[in-house]
Amino acid sequence: MESGVCECPVCGRPKVESGKYCEYHSRAMDNLKSAFEHWKQALGIRWEDYLKRVQALDETGRWVKELIEYLIAEADS
Repeated sequence: MESGVCECPVCGRPKVESGKYCEYHSRAMDNLKSAFEHWKQALGIRWEDYLKRVQALDETGRWVKELIEYLIAEADS
């Protein structure tokens, strides 16, 4: 998805002020980062592995899954 300077690179919605993502994907990123610290302490897991495991969970919401898909694609490029 092509994005302009003021658009979320994941979905094209307007970005939050001084942020990289829209309000939904910004909140998703905050939640991912927060939860990762717990996963890392408990499992010694790397960020990339964490993203893949969270993405595979049925309980993971749409915004988080979209963001993870974007993050993985960015890491692969």
